[in-house]
Amino acid sequence: MGRKTSIVIDLTEREKTLLFKIIGSGKTPSNIRRRASFVYLFHQGLSFKEICKTEKADPNTVKRWLNKWEAINELDETQNKIGDAEFIRLIHERLTDSKRSGRKPRLTVEEKIRVQTLSCEDPQDYDVPITEWSHESLSEQAKKMGIEISSSHVGRLLKKRIKSS
Repeated sequence: MGRKTSIVIDLTEREKTLLFKIIGSGKTPSNIRRRASFVYLFHQGLSFKEICKTEKADPNTVKRWLNKWEAINELDETQNKIGDAEFIRLIHERLTDSKRSGRKPRLTVEEKIRVQTLSCEDPQDYDVPITEWSHESLSEQAKKMGIEISSSHVGRLLKKRIKSS
């Protein structure tokens, strides 16, 4: 079971216990549970190949998460000062993907609010010969107001508003 790696992961008893708890928890998101498994199994002495086979994972994925775990050492300094719940939160943070920039939203918050407000108004106030707005008619009216939005996006926007209300 020899390893050809420079990665060293020394876990404290508390880290081992909490990682095992995370791995066994049904409430833990699967990606976090899987990454915790990589760390735990590596610490137990499994090689990259064995972890990849056991977890059905790509070797680069396993190495990436083991390297990330090894690179972040702040848990060692804080673990005696915090409770288990906070410590588990920090482990989750450690095993979470980095934020990505992504595409900027096409609509501003103000434009979204204008479309949502428009949906509450009477279509006849805008000389639209209907009694209730459809997603299509809201989209058309929004375009007249200078807001480029598709009818399907109108539907998603209104659905989010309903859920958050």
